[in-house]
Amino acid sequence: MLRGAKVVDSWDRVTSVLGLAADTVSPLTGGLSSLLSAGEEVVELIPKGIYAIYYRSKTGDKKAIRYWAAREAASFIPVIGDAVDLTNSYLNRARKMTKEKVKKEMERVTSGPSKSSGLETRIRR
Repeated sequence: MLRGAKVVDSWDRVTSVLGLAADTVSPLTGGLSSLLSAGEEVVELIPKGIYAIYYRSKTGDKKAIRYWAAREAASFIPVIGDAVDLTNSYLNRARKMTKEKVKKEMERVTSGPSKSSGLETRIRR
């Protein structure tokens, strides 16, 4: 899950630099590069969508897709949107969910009459 998030965020940074460059020269091209920038946003949605579906199926995190959708909507804002895409939004969300899952699992494993007996019981099974 974390590896996939890193790949998506890296892809996002590469395509966003291209979009930012297109937005920067847009006044000189009569808006043609703004269309290129919007096209870049659509192209980068393909791996993001695939990862979001994979992430949701693995984690059950219902809020992640809404969170990422809001960030993607903001990424269509010229110049500012590309700055949003330069952050590690997918990796940060995956790290947060991983930490929560580990914490819950640790609580589950250590619950019982005593911390060691809860763990020992699960190991014996």
